[in-house]
Amino acid sequence: DRHTVKPWFNGKVSLSPSVPDLTDKGFPLIGGRLDYVDEHTAAALVYRHHQHVINLFVWASPGRQDRTPNEANRNGYNLMAWTRSGLRYAAVSDVAWTDLKEFQRLWTIAAAEGEPENTAP
Repeated sequence: DRHTVKPWFNGKVSLSPSVPDLTDKGFPLIGGRLDYVDEHTAAALVYRHHQHVINLFVWASPGRQDRTPNEANRNGYNLMAWTRSGLRYAAVSDVAWTDLKEFQRLWTIAAAEGEPENTAP
């Protein structure tokens, strides 16, 4: 659950990512891990939608302007990437576009209603 995943990132990455619980919306949190994206250590939040996995990568991106999600498809995977409040996000999955867009929308709303996103020093 989010109370296990969120604290696990403490000391491992330079940010404390929001970890909303979207189980009641059809996107249960199943875990988290560290990864390396765009030459940065990133928090990877792992959600499930039906039989599909959605990886949401989050890494610090200070000085970057906020950007609305852009979409791409690479090697059969759908990708949505956006920047908000000094953090860069990339959601990657083989779910249908409509499902990935809904995940991004719900996650963004839940994160905004929850704790502050970037608690990096």
